[in-house]
Amino acid sequence: GNDSTVDSAAVIVLPDPPSVSLTISPSSMYVGNSATITYSATNSPTSCTASGNWANTGSKSTTSGNHTESTGTLSTAKTYLYSLSCTNAGGTGFQNNVPLTVTVPPAPVVSISVNPIATTVGNSVTITYSATNSPTSCTAGGNGWSGAKSTTSGAHTQTSGALNVAQTYTFSLSC
Repeated sequence: GNDSTVDSAAVIVLPDPPSVSLTISPSSMYVGNSATITYSATNSPTSCTASGNWANTGSKSTTSGNHTESTGTLSTAKTYLYSLSCTNAGGTGFQNNVPLTVTVPPAPVVSISVNPIATTVGNSVTITYSATNSPTSCTAGGNGWSGAKSTTSGAHTQTSGALNVAQTYTFSLSC
């Protein structure tokens, strides 16, 4: 007897599905700014697809390592959601609905004072003013001062000039 039989079995080994990383920096900001999306996928994906609020949805890079993309300037206050799915022969990996919160900045808080608060005709007073929360413009109004004023943070001072009429002078600032 040289009788023998041969049998064989095959097994297909599939890769692990891609592991997808998706982060947004910063995760919250004021309207009129942009954030950076950073993404990566492991296990050699054959395709990656972006969905949600990306500036450019659809096909994304499948090469290894981190990739970055800007959200673009976001001008509407809301929560933006970013999703990425990547596929290979072993399946699909994804990060869904990574949030970016965009809000309207708080209104400026304006402070104004004069020194001295009482004086005699012909003298001037010192006006001290400030505005918080990064105003985009400040406009003065009232007796003796008007026009655009500094929007930089911190206290600013300006002299009124001679107050030549005996009356109450009002200084206002709108930011």
